[in-house]
Amino acid sequence: MKRYRNLVVIIITIAAAALIIAPSPGKAQVREIITEGIYTMGDGETPLVAESRALLQAKRKAIEHAGTYVESYSKVNKITLTKDEIHVVASGLMEVEILEKKRTIIKDGIRFWVRIRATVNPDHLEEMAKNVKDRSIKDDYKRMQEAFTKSQQEIEELKEELAAVKGEKEKGRVKDRIVHAERWFQAKDWLEQGKYYLLNRQIEDALVSASVAILLNPKDPDAYITRGIVYMDRGQHDEAIGDFTAAVALEPEAFIAYYNRGCSHYINGDFDKAAEDYTKSIELKPHSVEAFVSRGRAYSRLGNTRDALSDFRAACTMGSKQGCEKLQVALKNADAIQEPGRSKAPLSTVRSPSGETRYRFNESYHPLKAVTP
Repeated sequence: MKRYRNLVVIIITIAAAALIIAPSPGKAQVREIITEGIYTMGDGETPLVAESRALLQAKRKAIEHAGTYVESYSKVNKITLTKDEIHVVASGLMEVEILEKKRTIIKDGIRFWVRIRATVNPDHLEEMAKNVKDRSIKDDYKRMQEAFTKSQQEIEELKEELAAVKGEKEKGRVKDRIVHAERWFQAKDWLEQGKYYLLNRQIEDALVSASVAILLNPKDPDAYITRGIVYMDRGQHDEAIGDFTAAVALEPEAFIAYYNRGCSHYINGDFDKAAEDYTKSIELKPHSVEAFVSRGRAYSRLGNTRDALSDFRAACTMGSKQGCEKLQVALKNADAIQEPGRSKAPLSTVRSPSGETRYRFNESYHPLKAVTP
C-alpha cells in the first residue's frame, strides 16, 4: 500500500474515535489512529482535488487525536508545549497510510471516501518540539488553518452558486472560478507538504514541494517564505534573499520574511541591510526578542556599540537569556559605555526564561552579574 506522509501545519478541528493512553515516563509508545474522510465532488470539480479534500478531512481527525497523545506524552516527559505547538508537533510526527478508498455515484455528484491509519512515533518529539519553537511555526500554523477553512467555505459557496445559475455563459464563469479555487487548494496542499518536509529536515523534498506551490500560485507570499527558509538551510542565501523579497512585495507586513532576510544579509556580511530588515521586523513585532538580539549583533559588527547595548538590554529585559549574555559580553568589550540620557538608577533583576538564572544590572550599564534564584 502506498504510504503518505501527513502535511505539516494542517487544520485541526474534527474529532474521531481513537484510544489514547497516557505513556509511561521515558518510554516511547507508538500510537496508531484509524480515521475516515468523505467529500462529495460537484459539477466543475476534478477527481484529483476531491480525493485530496477527503484525505485532508481524515488527516484532520487523526491529528486531533495525535495532538491528545503528544500533549499527554509531553507532560509526562516534562516537555513544555503550547496548544498550537502541540498540533504542529503532532502533525510533524505523524505518518499516514491509506488503507482503503472508494468512489460512489450519488444524486448530487460523486462521493469520495478514504480510510487512513496514522502512526505517531514520539521518539523524536523533543527534537521536533525544539525545531517548532526555533522556527516560530505557530503563526504559520494559524495561517494555514484559516486558509484551508476559507478554501472549504469558498468551494461550497461556488457549488451552490453553480447549481443556482441558469445560462451556460454564467455557468462557465462559475466553473472558471472553481478551477481557480482548486488550483489554489492544490498549491496549499503542496506547500503544506513542503512545510512537513522542512520540519522533518528533508530539505530536498521541501525545496521541490515549495517550488511546485509557487508554480501553482505565484502570488502566495507564504510559499516564497517557506522556500526561502529551505534555501537558508541549504546555505543559498542569495536565493533566500530573493524569495523573502518576493514575499514582502506580496505581503508588506510579513514579519518572518523581513527577519529571515535580515539573517541572510547578516550571513552574507551585509550588516547594514541586516540591521534595516531587523528594524522593520521589530516595527512589525515589537516584542520579538530574537529580532532585538539579531539587530544588536548586526550593530556590533557595524561598530555601533551604543545601539547594540540598547538592543541586547531590551532583549534581556524581555526575559531573553541570550540577550542577557550578549549584553554582558558587549559591556566588557565596551568598558561599560553609558547610553545618552541614562543615569544611575537602582538595580533591576531579570529572570531568564528557564527560571534558572537571574541577571542584575542598572541603567548605567554596570556589568551584569548572574545571581542564583
